[in-house]
Amino acid sequence: MTVIGFSLNEPARQTDFGLRKINGHSWICQGSEALIKTDELLISGQHNVANVMAALALGVAAGFSMDSMLGVLKGFTGLPHRTQFIAEFNGIKFFNDSKATNVGSCIAALQGLHRYDESRSVVIMGGDCKGADFAELSNVLEMTCRGVVLIGRDAD
Repeated sequence: MTVIGFSLNEPARQTDFGLRKINGHSWICQGSEALIKTDELLISGQHNVANVMAALALGVAAGFSMDSMLGVLKGFTGLPHRTQFIAEFNGIKFFNDSKATNVGSCIAALQGLHRYDESRSVVIMGGDCKGADFAELSNVLEMTCRGVVLIGRDAD
């Protein structure tokens, strides 16, 4: 049985997927082979880079062509409302992550986008908090955001 792993670090083995810095760019690699620059992906966030590598590992295990998989990845814009890139205006990127309906998914998205683009974000949050505890979120917001806009029923 062949085991194919993935990591947000360098690949541990020739069969594994991981990230390498090459000429100042982050590349998804399998072993020592550079496959695609992360900035060629149309989806954003480190969590999505991990998802891409997991999909590649599954695809390899299923016998799919690497060229076909990379072609699909270059055109995949992601699913609606899941750290979906909306537009760039005056150098500001806008993302829709309205599917982040709990503290954990919001933290993952903020951390992933921050690693993808080190500029600090302004986040629009709101709706019905359903009694959630936001204490965990405050540290992440402080590290990744320069502002928060609260809307909706529980904005206060």
